[in-house]
Formats: sequence, C-alpha cells, structure tokens
Amino acid sequence: MRLNEFDPYYQYSLTRYMVQNGLLSPYWPTPWINTQQWYPDGLDMSTSLPALPMTAAILYSIVSFLGVNVDLMAFVSFLPVIMGTLSCLVVYFIGKDMGGKAVGLFAALFLALAPSFLARTALGFFDTEVPGILGLLLFIFMFLRAIEETRT
Repeated sequence: MRLNEFDPYYQYSLTRYMVQNGLLSPYWPTPWINTQQWYPDGLDMSTSLPALPMTAAILYSIVSFLGVNVDLMAFVSFLPVIMGTLSCLVVYFIGKDMGGKAVGLFAALFLALAPSFLARTALGFFDTEVPGILGLLLFIFMFLRAIEETRT
C-alpha cells in the first residue's frame, strides 16, 4: 500500500507516532520534533491538528483489539474509501427522508460520481477532508431528523 501525496504521508507519520506512543504524545508533555522531515531542524509536529490522526489511531486500535491483523499503512490507505462509502450511504438517507427512495439513490449516485468527491476519497488519500465530508453529512442528517416533527 502507498499513499498518494505529501499531506497523507504527513498525517500518516503523526498517526503512527500516536499509535506507538499514545494519543497525546506529539503534543504533551514535550512537543515531538520529527527529524525525518525538513532537514536539518526537523518539523514541529505539535502544531498539527489532531483530528484525523487521532481518529485513525483510535479506529486502528479498535480494529487491532478486535483481532484484525492489519498494517497501519494499509489501514490508513483504505480509511478514505470506507468513509467515502459511508458518506454515500448518509446522503442516500438524507435524500430518502426528503423525497423518497429514488431521490436518495440519485443523491448517493451524484455524490459517488462527483469528481472532487472521488479525488478526496480515493485509495491512499489520507487527509483531513475525508472525515470532514462524513462529519458534515452526518450533522446535516441528524439535524434534519431532530427538527422533523413527525418522528417521535
């Protein structure tokens, strides 16, 4: 497995460090300076946003605890595909609630075939947009369900 850009490798290195040393290890008690990047001074990884690496580290720990033996690189390579699939499923349910099954299917199809969505959820694109898209769609879905008066 390989990642396909610089940013996914950056996120992967942060995730690997969290898996090996703990979730807060890049930030506390001492900041992690990655000396493998930006020679000769290294790169201060404690200025990174922790959302994606922490999410991936927690999910990887859960999968490993359940007994699935998977390499971290393979896991983070497949994570965008899995989250993209879940995003299409959530869009289906949003469309189904708004206009029926046909609307839901067309909404999921349009999302699945959108070039920008395909580029962001491709195999190996491990970057922050992946959970962001899913989180945004889940928020919309739950918000619409919460304000619907016919549901009890």
